[in-house]
Amino acid sequence: MLIASFMGVIKGTMGGIFRNVLCNEQPVVFSNSFYATVSWVGPLIVYRLTLFTYRYNALSYIASDSSIFVSKLLAIYYNIGLPKFRFKS
Repeated sequence: MLIASFMGVIKGTMGGIFRNVLCNEQPVVFSNSFYATVSWVGPLIVYRLTLFTYRYNALSYIASDSSIFVSKLLAIYYNIGLPKFRFKS
C-alpha cells in the first residue's frame, strides 16, 4: 500500500508540473509543498475506505478525489502551507 500511495503522489504532482510547464507558468509544487502532501492523503483514504467494504468501489475513489480537490482549493484560498526550513543566521 505504501508503494501504491507514493505512485499516486508521483502521478498527481508530475501531472501538475507538466500542465504548468506547458502553460508556461511556475509549477505550484515548487512554491508550496502542501500540494504533494495532500496528494499523498488521497490514496490513503482509498485504502482506509476499502478496508471497511473489503472491495474497491467507486464511492471510495469519489471520496478520495473530492477530498483532495477540496483540500487543495482550501489551501490555495487560505494560503495554507507546510512550515519552511530556515537556517539560523
